[in-house]
Amino acid sequence: NTAPVVKNGLAAFRMEVYNQGNVSVANIGIVNYLGSAYTFQAADNPGWIHNGGKVYTTLGNALPPGGSASIELVLRVVHSDPQALINRAEVYSMKDVNGGVLKDFDSTPDDEVSNDAGGLVYSFADDWLGGDGTTDEDDADPATVSVFDLALILTTDQQLPVKGEQDVLFHLTVCNQGTVAAHDIGVVYYMPS
Repeated sequence: NTAPVVKNGLAAFRMEVYNQGNVSVANIGIVNYLGSAYTFQAADNPGWIHNGGKVYTTLGNALPPGGSASIELVLRVVHSDPQALINRAEVYSMKDVNGGVLKDFDSTPDDEVSNDAGGLVYSFADDWLGGDGTTDEDDADPATVSVFDLALILTTDQQLPVKGEQDVLFHLTVCNQGTVAAHDIGVVYYMPS
């Protein structure tokens, strides 16, 4: 997603899998780790299977050396905390075209979210395909969505009762609770009758 998402809205994540090796790869297993910010609905995701806090799918077509394939996952946003909005996916298994299990050259495919080096959102290792697996295991990668969330706080320093026709000073504070810069903000104050 490039547009900001809203609570209870849908966020689409596209995963791109690259074959950096010199043999064709088939039956590539992908796991997506569901964080607290998202829920999974099978109707939105044909071919994905929900199991605990993870969803799984398999890219069945052979991927030749230097080739790539993409797959999409649609999740519902149920939380607006920017840290909780980080979504993670990983290649957890792969086979050659004859069904033999393959070992990756610079990463260890599995379905454990916390054991991969690198992969911090917006860091140099985000979406990085180079390296030897010590700085960033390129079989796993995070992504996040943008949130536009403004809040208005109305306060006054007035503590004593007021009389008719007496002026009262109010303070308006606009807070940006999202991840997107806000500008040209309009505020309406409704005067009591």
